[in-house]
Amino acid sequence: MAGLVGARKLALRRSTRTARAANRELIALVKANWKELEALRGLDGAHTLRRPVAGSVVGRFGTWRDRLLGIDIVRSGVELTATREERVVAMATGRVVMVTELPEYGEAVVIEHGGGQYSLTARLWNIAVAPGDAVEPGTELGRAAPKPIDDGLGPTVYVELRHGELPVDPEPYLRRAEPVRRKRAPARGKHAQHDDDALDDAEADDEGIEFIE
Repeated sequence: MAGLVGARKLALRRSTRTARAANRELIALVKANWKELEALRGLDGAHTLRRPVAGSVVGRFGTWRDRLLGIDIVRSGVELTATREERVVAMATGRVVMVTELPEYGEAVVIEHGGGQYSLTARLWNIAVAPGDAVEPGTELGRAAPKPIDDGLGPTVYVELRHGELPVDPEPYLRRAEPVRRKRAPARGKHAQHDDDALDDAEADDEGIEFIE
């Protein structure tokens, strides 16, 4: 009996050591991949990627409710507001590996940024790059295209980031959109100056302000 208990204790110790070793290996692997991801060109911290268009995020990463179909759908990227024919630019340094057309997303450009990191920018037309082209942040990829079907979001450009096959939420890495600073009209007297100051205060509190890069 004592021998059986001793054998079980020994087996348990070995199993525990094996589990701890496996856990250490897993943690090391995660840390290594995370460092690799963070060290990628243009993706080394929050708000480091250039916005492909000036607009704000209107369709976020993850599960969302399709207004037309009434079903839950997983979005692997984000939708950014855009205007028709707006210039759409590369977010980071890389090389174009594919120009293709995707169902529901229209024409798209895929860029390899190194270290297993890729970006996909879609809902384009008048594509300005070809496979093999080197790009820098701000290189024009094409123009924002109209949507063939209204999805309730208005005109948008779709953006994905992938580390290998794993989708990564692009929003934390995109530079913040900057508000337009409107020039104040020349004062027309004491009361006009007061009215202009009040207008500026109101605009500063306006959450629907226009955005630019």
